[in-house]
Amino acid sequence: DSVVPPPLRQEWKRLQEIKAIKLWNLGGVTNVPRRLQTRADADPSRRALLRLFVLIDSDTPEPWQDHTQLPRDPREAVRKAEGLKVAFHVLKRRMSENYTPPAALKRWVETQNGTDQQEKRDHAAAFAHLSPERRHHHHLKDGIKVGEEKLYEPISPELLTKLKKRLGDSTYKAIANPIEDELRQYGAYSELSSVFQAIFKLA
Repeated sequence: DSVVPPPLRQEWKRLQEIKAIKLWNLGGVTNVPRRLQTRADADPSRRALLRLFVLIDSDTPEPWQDHTQLPRDPREAVRKAEGLKVAFHVLKRRMSENYTPPAALKRWVETQNGTDQQEKRDHAAAFAHLSPERRHHHHLKDGIKVGEEKLYEPISPELLTKLKKRLGDSTYKAIANPIEDELRQYGAYSELSSVFQAIFKLA
């Protein structure tokens, strides 16, 4: 809800109110093929599949242009959706968390408790120093993955260390209360507008 572009919010809300749109969490990209096949098996006519729209994390540590450049799991999800003729979109950024503006991430970290709060503060502060392209593909939940350090050059060893700390699986909540101007400047609206419009056509 938080990343719906302002011109589309009224229609998004209306379609949810009349239950023309139902959000369905598949539990991660690795579950997409199996869950889609289950739906297909339950509906031999496959009519219900015509109204499905699958949003897939790219899981890419770098920018990508073609589905063949995706890692194995997203690529398999795409293959299954295409095979069942289900509408889908693969996020250009690594995952949905990567649409969180740096300032919104910092605000969310300040609401967290626990012994690792300072580490999370350090991570959020270091994240703001990255280039936009690198922020779009940084693994916010797990931090820098093994073997991806070179993708961050040039960067100081201090920042690199801070970015290796986990922010955790609940990081997706950081985008729950963003500021509209932040999302606009971060490119979230312009990038996701076509996704919502495609969903509207199916609804």
